[in-house]
Amino acid sequence: MHQEQHVLRQGLLELAGDTSVGLRCCENMVSRLGRLLGVRYVFVGVIGPGEDQTVHSLATAIGGALSPNFSYDLSGSPCESIVGKGMCVYSGDVCAEFPEDALLKEMGVSSYLGAPIFDTQGQGIGLLVLLDDKLLPDSAELRALVQMHAARAGVEIDRMRYEQRLESLSASLTQEVARQTAHLEEANRQLASFAYSISHDLRTPLRHMMGYGELMLGLDSVGQDPEARSCVEAVLQAGSKMAVMMEALLDYSSNRQAEPRCQWVDLPALLADIAAQLVGGADRAPLLEWPDEARVWADPALIRIVFQNLLGNAIKYSSKHPSPRVSVTCSAGIDMDEIAVEDNGIGFDMKHADRLFGVFQRLHAESDYPGHGIGLANALGIVRRHGGQIGFHARPNEGARFVVSLPRPPQTRG
Repeated sequence: MHQEQHVLRQGLLELAGDTSVGLRCCENMVSRLGRLLGVRYVFVGVIGPGEDQTVHSLATAIGGALSPNFSYDLSGSPCESIVGKGMCVYSGDVCAEFPEDALLKEMGVSSYLGAPIFDTQGQGIGLLVLLDDKLLPDSAELRALVQMHAARAGVEIDRMRYEQRLESLSASLTQEVARQTAHLEEANRQLASFAYSISHDLRTPLRHMMGYGELMLGLDSVGQDPEARSCVEAVLQAGSKMAVMMEALLDYSSNRQAEPRCQWVDLPALLADIAAQLVGGADRAPLLEWPDEARVWADPALIRIVFQNLLGNAIKYSSKHPSPRVSVTCSAGIDMDEIAVEDNGIGFDMKHADRLFGVFQRLHAESDYPGHGIGLANALGIVRRHGGQIGFHARPNEGARFVVSLPRPPQTRG
């Protein structure tokens, strides 16, 4: 009894002091038990998935030394009554108890001890087995030692499976990121090609069309014919609109590909400068509010475009309110800064939100609120190039709120 207690104590001390994980920990277990208990065979086995009744050894020791792993059929073996259930001990003549288990005869064993292995959810996933060619005493100390090792094996097998799933997920995510990156690069190439086409293939004929239109207005036959003059002026007006849209597309393409050169930007100074340009000497300017002190980590030129669009939209869409108001608020987070631009204008229905950042997508008639429909798409592209995002919320006739989230520089993050 004293010897058994000593073995138990030594085994538990070594188990507690074993800092290895995963497969290495299971290998240490079978070697340790084989050495301490003097049994010939020790293995940790896992059950195949689903209805598979095959046991696959994960770590095997013969005479305390690691040996090649193996597989065997669970049915007809003593292990069948253990998996997901409880410990089973056959102190001697186990082959007579299971005459159909050829592996037992092949190994020349006479005694068997098996303990179930459970995962952290309580599901039976395997077993820890000791086999010997001599009698194996059935004692409380031996059972306790094996049960403790089986519990640790369950934790380590669970860990290995989680790691395998994480590796698989990581590989899938890596592939998806690579696919999305390739898709984005191709989209950028197509956008650049389209911008080049606009710049070189469409501008020239448009300039010719506008030039000929101007010449036609100078002809007496057109100038003296109101209907003809109206037609030519309509052509010139459409041409001017197309030219503006081309320039907007070129800016959009350029800004999407620009690499931000970030520095601290004085936000109140930037907003004041933008507001002066947008409002100017207007007779009916909105009430504009923003903090006295705030700064954002961004490319100065690119972030100006973002707030030109957001502030410009807020001013434009609140212009018909009896008391138009536009406010900008800032909040600093651990990793991100948030700048909210809010107005009390006409707002919009959130069910149309999917069109909000589309190129040339509009939620309101151009005759009511002029614009080329690319400003928000441009702003979102720039913010994303900074590693940020734009959130929003609105209600019809209750205004809109746009929130720009920009990452702080790494050295300032909490």
